[in-house]
Amino acid sequence: MAINIQGGTAGLSRDAYNMLTGGATSRQVIQMDDVLDILQPASTPFLTILNSLGKETVKNWKHSWLMDNPFPHIDTVNGSVAAAGTTVTPDNPSYWQIWDRFVVGGDGGANAPTYDVARITANDGTDLTVEWQTASPAALEDGIQIINIGSAFESGATYKEPKSTKETVGSNYVQIVRDSVGTTEILDATELYGGNDFAYQLRKKLNEHKRKLERNLVWGMSDYDVDGTHPDGGMKGLKQFIVSNTNTAFGATTLVKWLTEIRTCVEVDVDVSKLVVFTDLFTIQQLQSLGHALLQLRSGENRLGLNIYELVGAGGRPVRFIACPEFYSQGASTSFNGVAFMLSVNPSRMKRVTLPGLDTHLRVGVQNPGYTLKVNEYYTVQGFKLKHENTHNFISGITAVA
Repeated sequence: MAINIQGGTAGLSRDAYNMLTGGATSRQVIQMDDVLDILQPASTPFLTILNSLGKETVKNWKHSWLMDNPFPHIDTVNGSVAAAGTTVTPDNPSYWQIWDRFVVGGDGGANAPTYDVARITANDGTDLTVEWQTASPAALEDGIQIINIGSAFESGATYKEPKSTKETVGSNYVQIVRDSVGTTEILDATELYGGNDFAYQLRKKLNEHKRKLERNLVWGMSDYDVDGTHPDGGMKGLKQFIVSNTNTAFGATTLVKWLTEIRTCVEVDVDVSKLVVFTDLFTIQQLQSLGHALLQLRSGENRLGLNIYELVGAGGRPVRFIACPEFYSQGASTSFNGVAFMLSVNPSRMKRVTLPGLDTHLRVGVQNPGYTLKVNEYYTVQGFKLKHENTHNFISGITAVA
């Protein structure tokens, strides 16, 4: 058998020669860190906020809830009315009864409020007959608001017909989210850099599982199928829930434009400080760049471990902005490209839902036909409840902040 001879290179020692040519590569000890660096954002701020509010346990694949609104006090005029005219046609005649009074508001445009006051003397189901309490009332333009300021009964008059709003039902389904981790008995027994592979994969997979739960809460689409052997389907997420206040082509934004956009949900709930805004970090940075320290990183105690930015000048309880990795889009971290999102929600009207004993847990030793394969599985049954969708807002298609 031939013998392999090293050497023969002038001016090089044996160790230098081996380092350059790999002559003793099989004997060299590799310098390897014991800790693996995983490139994956582990932050799940929306899921964190929901979990901090407490989950609700239900006992059915489909879960429902009741919602109600106070009796409406704002209506709009359908058709113009001459100055001091005594017949007013509202969009919703059923909102009004004899003896009610209204004050004339504006229409959010060219027609400003006049604050003229009238009392209703008759309602035929289409038109209101009114008696003006204001001297020389102005004409009413089509679409202008009339606001119920309460009744002014004549002494001894009969009572009003009892009226009430009707409750509405909201519903959603739970969804099964599963992620498995497996290794062979040989790999499990092999010594590896970074420690045991199975333990490492479990740690990594938990972060991946949480990210999927968060995406599902935001982008989930309702689907329920009972045609197969067992029922299956998906839950409705925030994007599908929010219908009233959605703008998918927002364009260039300013703080004033954003406040105008969310005015509808703020009018319903009155207090803008109830909102939490989830958006991408680039949008937050651009808002900060407008000057005057518009958004400031919240300092002090933060038990949730999130970077929370507060909108300055919003009172004792300012609006909170939270950077959400799920609102990044590929290629949009340094420019908007018309794909940035802003999601303004009222946390008091949201709840994460699960079935008894089926919130996120690790199923150990899942049965598998390959007896040499060890499999564990993260298993979550998750649902989502959103009440009064008109108190939340979804904006997408942001192209700039100016």
